[in-house]
Amino acid sequence: MRTALTIIVPAAGLLAAGCETTPPPSPARSVHFACDNGSALDVVFAGDQATVTPAGGEPVVLPQAMAADGFLYATPQHSLRGKGDEVTWTVGKMVPTSCKVG
Repeated sequence: MRTALTIIVPAAGLLAAGCETTPPPSPARSVHFACDNGSALDVVFAGDQATVTPAGGEPVVLPQAMAADGFLYATPQHSLRGKGDEVTWTVGKMVPTSCKVG
């Protein structure tokens, strides 16, 4: 007695399982913040960094950092921390500035 054995291999499934795709980078998003002290910030969020440009100042590029809640971009000298439409901008040991989208 002879038995035929047929093995069916779903080739497309093997190809898909072996390929890992990287999601496309999220598009840059530009946001203007009006601050409580009368100043303003323009921030461009792109990937894992934020570029903060204070009104009349030079742009500062901040890498994303771990935050317990909301978001945080920081270097040893600058930080931009926020949640929702509000951020706190800190430069060195100066008093932090609170800002809202506007």
